[in-house]
Amino acid sequence: MRRFVYLLIAVCTPSAFAHVEHWQPKHVLIIHSYEPSYQWTTQFQQGIERITNQYPEPVKLSIEYLDTKRITSQTYLDAFKQYFAIKYDNYHFDAVLLTDDNAQRLVSRWSPNPFAGLPIIAGGVNDFSASLDHVTDKAKILYERDDIQGTLNFLDSLNQNWENLYLLTDSSHTASLIKTAFEQELETSRLADIPLTIVEGKSLENTAQWLTTLGKTDAVILSHYNTEVDKGHYYSYEQIAHTLAEKSAAPIFVFWEFYINHGVVGGVVNRPEDIGEQMAVELARSLSIDMSGLDIAHSGSRAVVEYEAFIKHNLDQELLPDDVILLNPPKSYVRDNIETIGYSLVSFFCLLAVIINQSRTINQKRELNLKSRKIVELQKKTMQVQKEMIHVLGEAIETRSGETGNHVKRVAKLSAHLGKLAGLTHREIEMLEVVSPMHDVGKISIPEAILDKPGKLTADEWEVMKTHTHAGYNLLSSSKGEMFKMAAIIAYQHHEKWDGTGYPNGLSDQQIHIFARITAIADVFDALLSVRCYKRAWTNEEVKAHFIHQAGKEFDPELTSLLIEHYSEFTAIRHCYPDAVKEQLSIAV
Repeated sequence: MRRFVYLLIAVCTPSAFAHVEHWQPKHVLIIHSYEPSYQWTTQFQQGIERITNQYPEPVKLSIEYLDTKRITSQTYLDAFKQYFAIKYDNYHFDAVLLTDDNAQRLVSRWSPNPFAGLPIIAGGVNDFSASLDHVTDKAKILYERDDIQGTLNFLDSLNQNWENLYLLTDSSHTASLIKTAFEQELETSRLADIPLTIVEGKSLENTAQWLTTLGKTDAVILSHYNTEVDKGHYYSYEQIAHTLAEKSAAPIFVFWEFYINHGVVGGVVNRPEDIGEQMAVELARSLSIDMSGLDIAHSGSRAVVEYEAFIKHNLDQELLPDDVILLNPPKSYVRDNIETIGYSLVSFFCLLAVIINQSRTINQKRELNLKSRKIVELQKKTMQVQKEMIHVLGEAIETRSGETGNHVKRVAKLSAHLGKLAGLTHREIEMLEVVSPMHDVGKISIPEAILDKPGKLTADEWEVMKTHTHAGYNLLSSSKGEMFKMAAIIAYQHHEKWDGTGYPNGLSDQQIHIFARITAIADVFDALLSVRCYKRAWTNEEVKAHFIHQAGKEFDPELTSLLIEHYSEFTAIRHCYPDAVKEQLSIAV
């Protein structure tokens, strides 16, 4: 029998199960400093998800938005902490992502800190003195290095003989850091002698009217500019850029690409998507996720100009750098025709190649399709053989222990139905149906004198019987296949009880894998309704009473409720796989 088991394991470990995804996803918390409709935040999230969607294993993102463009009071932040504590009570996170300064500052000052010791990646942080080292030794901060010097050099390269520089900024924490950095960078730039005026605190409409008074040799640098939040007026980046650029007589330059395309000239800009992608890469590294297949398209800062705005302010296109990205350029008739001709030539030669090789290609495709169909058929047959061999093994074990082979079939079908009612995925239900019959495989190591004993086992015999969980786990876990790993868990845990009084490890409630909890109910349900060498078959009323009494003790109460609620469905499944007629025994349990 033991040789048969090892032979089965060797056969049932094909490449078809080598790439089965992990069952449990990584749980990652994301705290954004601003609201979800804020374009900066939206693009941050897009960058994160562009990479996490490529992960070879599942990741569940829990996303929270602080909305600190609107409100930053300590009372509000304390209320957020209370809300967080209630919402995520007893919820485990594997890592935390933070965007911008306010989220980083919140977590840095949180006490007691719920994220202590977790991997924490913060991105878009302007405060270079910021640190999370006192929270965790697994912290990584990606500082937002706006290319201020690059934008100043870009202004200088336009040779406009600028007379005045104006920095439009609000009083937010991030904007204050950018203002300080801008003043420092300006002092070391070639524009250091040009007077700088900081415009801060004006309403959006008043600022737009004021911009009409500027001259063509004035340059405006637009930072964060929500100056009316305390009055209940909150503007999107698009609205700010459009309102100011529409009225401004002077060109407006920026540090971020999302401002462009709304009348703003441009600048050497950063993209929040890039920072989000970098954060997701660091997250993969901290969670030991394979990054070999990730498509990372980080482009760094770059000069971007909106053509119509550039021409509106009579700037010289010849002075633009060679690598500039020009948005909305005028259409070129010659260029468009050259591309059309090029495409036509390519199409012609491709068509010629197809005609020449048509016969050979058709034959190759026919052979390939035939081979593909054979491979698919072989895979289906292999999978079916594996399932049948697992059922054969389960039946052999049950038969050796004095039970019927149909018991394992019923356990498989009952487990699958209970899993479906519990909301498992189709793939999980299919896996559960295949591996649940292996729950008692460890009984191969139990002496037949104990297995076939018609009466109650002695204490010593019971201790021997309990070792079948260890034996089954050791036997099944020796395989590298995902199917056998799950079967090993069921074999090991199906005698654990919800209240922690089971064996072998005294696990309780959610510590017990849901596959094992489901299989335990299916196994006991079928066993109670079946004749055994040591007992008679119970009535339906007795079985219901037993499960109601043991709900929350031996069995998962929610799964037990599903069994009782759909009791007739489970008895119908049993009737599809009846045992041979036996004399009803009356030996007490």
